Amino acid sequence: MNSPEEVVLRAEHIAKSFDNEAGDGQLEILKDVNLSVNLSEIIAIVGSSGCGKSTLLHILGGIDRPNSGDVFWEEQSVYSLKPDKLASFRNASVGFVFQFHHLLPEFTAIENVMMPAFIRGTDKETSRKKATALLKRFDLDQRLNHRPSQLSGGEQQRVSMARALMNDPSVILADEPTGNLDERNTELILSMLFELREDRNLSIVLITHEREIAQRCDNIYTLHNGVLSNS
Repeated sequence: MNSPEEVVLRAEHIAKSFDNEAGDGQLEILKDVNLSVNLSEIIAIVGSSGCGKSTLLHILGGIDRPNSGDVFWEEQSVYSLKPDKLASFRNASVGFVFQFHHLLPEFTAIENVMMPAFIRGTDKETSRKKATALLKRFDLDQRLNHRPSQLSGGEQQRVSMARALMNDPSVILADEPTGNLDERNTELILSMLFELREDRNLSIVLITHEREIAQRCDNIYTLHNGVLSNS
């Protein structure tokens, strides 16, 4: 394990509110949230459904902007970046794995994995070669030309993980990546995440509602009433 001083991603004083359904006020989702993610660290964030875990993950990854506070990537303020630089940060520095995969249904497995490289401007031959190697690592070399509808839930999640790794990010943000999987596929996905941490020095922020999964991580944080605390 690396030195805890090697902070890769840091959130400071994050606050986020939304208009409530009645339209007569604000609903506070996140209140003065602070979090540091160290190099090669796996962090679990737990909390009840709807408490703001996904919102926090989206803010960490530059998808959603906080009302106040900031996120720092290797000491660079993420939300001070111009739109093109922010998009580059999302594409190259962070890998996202979602509960519902978000694979493009009209594209094959290999095309889905190649997509982040296309967006980055990598040539087709290089992208295909790397995507093939990633899918092979996830035991999907026989599924390269299958569309998402032809894949099982576990296979779709592995394609999603391969896609997240396509541009060699330093941090993986995983939002309930095993939420829809059976026990066997859950263990497979978790084992792969932990192997990736060791192989690539990856940092991982993992949202989960399963305490037994959280307990396998280096640190556990609980989000409750908008407040993040170390469990």
